[in-house]
Amino acid sequence: MASFNPRKFSDPDRLRAIAPARLAAFLSPWRSYLAERDFHLPEGDGDAFDYAKLAQILMTPDRATPNDMVDALYYVHETADAQDMDELIVAVRAQGIAVADDPKSTPIDLAIDVWRAAPEIVRSRHAQTIAMRQQNFEYFGPRDPTKGAFPEIEASQRQQIQTALDDWFEAHKRGRECRLFVCNCSPR
Repeated sequence: MASFNPRKFSDPDRLRAIAPARLAAFLSPWRSYLAERDFHLPEGDGDAFDYAKLAQILMTPDRATPNDMVDALYYVHETADAQDMDELIVAVRAQGIAVADDPKSTPIDLAIDVWRAAPEIVRSRHAQTIAMRQQNFEYFGPRDPTKGAFPEIEASQRQQIQTALDDWFEAHKRGRECRLFVCNCSPR
């Protein structure tokens, strides 16, 4: 699960910047949780969004707050800028995934659309961004360096590595649910 900082996604003005129908569709998987917190998603286009109430709920997570909602809010927020927007467009086009083609879409609108269509694309983009921002990096090269194609890691290998990391993280009180992303992060 992502580290949740509710201030990042709970500004009523930031919420108002998201198209209401898009925001309602994004939050719909957690409709019952929100209803338990006395927030009801608008049913039609004319219904008003209570942005202040929604912001208050997001600012005060409780034990019942769904982990997948926290992840969605975190990743959408973290990939909602102009540079990520360009990369997300490239990624969805490369995979043949259709998202709304609206020239008025903001970066957060696109991040929501991509999250709803293919959350792994958003997670992968976030991982690439984090990797490129690193100030410290340790590299262990091969004993016999040879040039070749960037290695592919099979899904089973990736799962084994994630499981081993999850076990270590849990033993050190850091939780589970890590994800491994492999990217060739060499400068372009």
